Amino acid sequence: IKFDLIFIDALHYAEAILSDLNASARIITKNGIILLHDGKGRWAEEVLFGICKFMEQNTNYELIRFPDSSIVKLQKKYA
Repeated sequence: IKFDLIFIDALHYAEAILSDLNASARIITKNGIILLHDGKGRWAEEVLFGICKFMEQNTNYELIRFPDSSIVKLQKKYA
């Protein structure tokens, strides 16, 4: 089964985020989107660090941040 949209509101530690993103990358469709909560605010540092670790290992993803929102978006660059 593949998913077009995955929303992650994970445990707020970089390693947990990385684990969730790796699992999501295996089941997301080619044009799929991964949304993550807590990209701003109290937990943002850990969440963004986990995202950065994922993106170092998966260079075909890009990060999109929305002003005034705690939601961040990951999607494949060349979908």
